[in-house]
Amino acid sequence: MFFVVMSLTQSCSLLLFLLGFLSPIESKGAEINQSPNKIIVQKGGSVQITCSFTFEGRPVGVYLRRRLTESIIYIQNNGDKRFDRNHTEVSGIVNNFTVTLHQLQENDSDLYLCDGSIYTSVVQRIQGRGTLVIVTESKGAEINQSPNKIIVQKGGSVQITCSFTFEGRPVGVYLRRRLTESIIYIQNNGDKRFDRNHTEVSGIVNNFTVTLHQLQENDSDLYLCDGSIYTSVVQRIQGRGTLVIVTDFQQEWKSYLLIMLGVIILFLIGFLIFHAESLRMDVKHCYKPKKKTNQNLVYEDMSYSLKRNTKSNPTYYLAS
Repeated sequence: MFFVVMSLTQSCSLLLFLLGFLSPIESKGAEINQSPNKIIVQKGGSVQITCSFTFEGRPVGVYLRRRLTESIIYIQNNGDKRFDRNHTEVSGIVNNFTVTLHQLQENDSDLYLCDGSIYTSVVQRIQGRGTLVIVTESKGAEINQSPNKIIVQKGGSVQITCSFTFEGRPVGVYLRRRLTESIIYIQNNGDKRFDRNHTEVSGIVNNFTVTLHQLQENDSDLYLCDGSIYTSVVQRIQGRGTLVIVTDFQQEWKSYLLIMLGVIILFLIGFLIFHAESLRMDVKHCYKPKKKTNQNLVYEDMSYSLKRNTKSNPTYYLAS
């Protein structure tokens, strides 16, 4: 029983070790220092984004990307650079460099991230927190937009609010995805045009809230309030953007639980096989025939009784 308890204790310890090994591990500090967090720049202007890090290990290379999909520039550890956007400059080395983007247009509004890898004992990915670049047509004409960032589960809903108090008459306001895809348009007379299903709106043209329902992972994007007002001329106004990130937590946990369940089942099968084999050996040992031990036998030689008229004493022999 003692050995069974010890085996169970060791097995539980091994199981906890496996569970700990397969659990998601957050690499604290595995982050590129990226600045600034947000830039609002006038159309045709320039911005500078800095990426730096001091991790132990050898840098492999670092990108500056747009939303991790479109490369702007790639710097290798030997100093070679590959430019994937025109009107771009870079200064510095692979672990501390500054990228300057010139002649920005409204469709350059996006989230830019420093994204690279370093080699220690393994290749480790490192990332910055992102720089939100908003390119506006006229400096200072800005819609109050909130919130700045929303993380929501797949199938959920988000609310984005756009409001402004500029002098002049509103012409109309959009809520767009990265200034390319319209979600809803509200005119100054209150008429609304919906360009996405599962969308609601409440309020008036200069202060309204849009609710997006049944969000999917491909709805992750930068959403901007974008409109125009009429003073002496038509002037464009924009918000700072709301970054919406849709994640599938349920699917991630299902995958994680399936992996854990598989590990537990394999462990239990191995545990049962091990103890079944141990039990079989114990039973075999118990029923194994024992070797006969030699016993000292004493017997009497009775041959003397056959000899008549013989007075000799009986002879004893020791047999082993």
